[in-house]
Amino acid sequence: WGNTVNIAKHMEAHAPTGGILATAATYEQLRRGYSFKPGRVIRVKGKGEVLTYLLLGKTGRLE
Repeated sequence: WGNTVNIAKHMEAHAPTGGILATAATYEQLRRGYSFKPGRVIRVKGKGEVLTYLLLGKTGRLE
């Protein structure tokens, strides 16, 4: 769980107030049912640079 918790901690710390950031892997899994906008690149110890996406909401096209 160490890697997952580490990334989640950084995503939470860099998210705007009330916002949710997603990793590229999460974005790929959810992009058909939710809309996102590209976020920023954050540095995560042990992972390097991680591209983030800001969750905007549901699109209504869940598959």
